[in-house]
Amino acid sequence: MTGRNAGKNSALGWAMTVALAAGLMAALTGCTSKEKVLPADKVPPQILTSDLVQSQVVVRPKRVVTFVVVDEDDVVEVMLDGQPQKITPSPTVMVVKAYVFKVGDTLIEIKATDAKGNTQAKNFLVRFDPQGKLQKQKK
Repeated sequence: MTGRNAGKNSALGWAMTVALAAGLMAALTGCTSKEKVLPADKVPPQILTSDLVQSQVVVRPKRVVTFVVVDEDDVVEVMLDGQPQKITPSPTVMVVKAYVFKVGDTLIEIKATDAKGNTQAKNFLVRFDPQGKLQKQKK
């Protein structure tokens, strides 16, 4: 086509293509172009504790450790040392455990999952050394 109608037909063809694509998107996703499509939540829960650091030496065998797990999509599962913890799904969950350490190294593992299936895991290495001998051997 040439002349004045060529531009109108191209614009009309483009508008039809856009409308067709919008209709196809609505059919496939169940939402219209007027609705906001939010990105999938990929943010895992945050695991917090002030009782432990990544690696430490303790001289007393007993320690109570508190973990706080936070996620806006409800924390639905917490595993501590491979054992599921009894929790009520909530945006903030607290887990408390009393440990009795044996001489040597203990690995504390915590894993949390939110309602969207996002998972976060943290490990804490605790060395129980009542006389301070293991710490000196490490150097």
